[in-house]
Amino acid sequence: MTDSSDTPDVIQRRERKINRRTLTYGLSVVLATAALVVAIVWLGSRRGECFGTDTLLCSQKDRRLAVFVPSLMLLLGSVGAFLRASLRLHRLRRLYIRPYMAWLLTGLTLVYLAGAFTFIEGNIL
Repeated sequence: MTDSSDTPDVIQRRERKINRRTLTYGLSVVLATAALVVAIVWLGSRRGECFGTDTLLCSQKDRRLAVFVPSLMLLLGSVGAFLRASLRLHRLRRLYIRPYMAWLLTGLTLVYLAGAFTFIEGNIL
């Protein structure tokens, strides 16, 4: 007797569901981080000290927020993706798209951190 939960159709549906959830998780982390960056820049440029200047973020505090808070958010998203991937691996003994999303978010974290740090140090913002 075979278990009906291991038929190819059930496995394919399960894989599509896992892939959809993983892509939704990764996209929501990236969109939440982008919204956070926009909010920090928008609120930082609204201060009285920024009027009459050509930079978006005038104060050092706002610049630090623009670098470290979104980086922390992306890093936490990466850790969450790794945890979800490891739980899935231990439960099903099979890798799906989740570890790749975790590595993608980790790479995006490093790229954002390096880029933002370069912009802040170069006083472009």
